[in-house]
Amino acid sequence: MKKNTKILIGIVVGGGLLSCVACVLLMSAGFFSAFDAANDPAVQEEGKKVGQAGSPRDCERAALDKARACGQIDFACQTKVQMFASTCLYSTTQEAPGFCERMGLDPNEDMMQQSFKAGMWSAAECKKIMPNNQACTNALNASVNYCVQELSRRR
Repeated sequence: MKKNTKILIGIVVGGGLLSCVACVLLMSAGFFSAFDAANDPAVQEEGKKVGQAGSPRDCERAALDKARACGQIDFACQTKVQMFASTCLYSTTQEAPGFCERMGLDPNEDMMQQSFKAGMWSAAECKKIMPNNQACTNALNASVNYCVQELSRRR
């Protein structure tokens, strides 16, 4: 093998390894950033305030508004949206007739079946209103979890 060919192979392989290392480091930074975001007291406090002043529907709308600001791979933003939505939903003081019923949950199904059905609902909704936005899915999954727990509590 010629010397130039060996050098070229070394550059390509070395560049590929460096790219892999860079990707791992970036993904790790995103993970730790998302972990910090999940423990952000300001996000939880804001969710609590919105929830105490409104209904589950108000929480979901506010969470979807926040989701629109998230980038496609902005794990911290996506995590904040889910934390906001969850805190908000569990702090609500007002009823929202039909909020959970729109998901098509059946009280006779077990929690796993309800979660699966509601997860399919949230994916379909996000595909309509905010395609390719994981933060939308996170926001609606918070609503799904809330409704599955509400339904099991009513039994």
